[in-house]
Formats: sequence, C-alpha cells, structure tokens
Amino acid sequence: MPGRPVPGARRRLRGTRQPRLTPEMSEDDRVDPFLLPAPASATGSFRYVFEHLATTIAAEPSSYDALSPDQHIVLALGTLRRDVSADGFGGYLGNVGRDRALDAQAAASLIGHAWQVLISAAVDRDPSDDFRDLDSVFADLEDDQSVDAVLDEYVWATRDAFFG
Repeated sequence: MPGRPVPGARRRLRGTRQPRLTPEMSEDDRVDPFLLPAPASATGSFRYVFEHLATTIAAEPSSYDALSPDQHIVLALGTLRRDVSADGFGGYLGNVGRDRALDAQAAASLIGHAWQVLISAAVDRDPSDDFRDLDSVFADLEDDQSVDAVLDEYVWATRDAFFG
C-alpha cells in the first residue's frame, strides 16, 4: 500500500550522518551540508530535497556514506525516477549499479509493492537484456500523480532529516 513503509525498510539502507567538521571548527560548530531551509509547505518538498542531495553527492561523491537513512531513501527514489525517465532501466542500472538499485527497491516500499516488483525485475535481468517492457511499466506507474504526493508527505513527515 503506498505511503506505508515496510517495517525495517530504512534499516536496510546504508549510511549514517557524519556532518563535516573543518579544522577551524569545534564539535559544536559542525555543519551538515545536506540540510536545507524548510519550504513553506510539503508540496514539492521531495523534488526540492532530491535535487539538493543529488547536486551535493555529484560534487562530492565521498559524502554519499554520510547520508542519513531518510536521505538515502529520497536519493534512491529520486535517482530511480530521474534516470529511468531519461534513459530507461538499462541506463539507470548502468549509472547506479545493482547495489544502489537494491537501495531503491527497499525504499520503494513507500510508494507501493508494484514499484518494488518492477525494480526487482530490472535488477534480476542481464544488463544486455532489452528493458523496454519494464520501461513501459515504469511510465505507467510514474503517471500516477499520487507518487509525488506520497513522497512529499514522507519528506514532510521526516523533515528533521532534511531541513535545518
């Protein structure tokens, strides 16, 4: 059921928050590069957070392991949606690899079992296979506007992980 995570789903994702500490700073001055100013409402909060996380990780890939479990969920689902929309499952798996796709599969419990099944089917295929049938299923699932609302609701419910 969309909106209800599978118990323990967040625990399966990697990462613990390790905010950056520069030599001039004390422990009390620690800066978390992943936190953003809070928006006025939940609407659009998923995309806002995802774009920030994706940009931060692209600029500093080693910071991936410093993400909190909630941040991993947003990054995994946002990357899945962005990459499959642009390049299909073949391109997505080529970009992120099997392990990160499995993170997206675990995180997909938020948006529904059909998403988990779809990601599992993609991960189980040989990279040289044709993914067009799965890309079509993805497009149908992505057309469901409730996905954006569920993800915005998730970010808003766990906003302490994203906004400072």
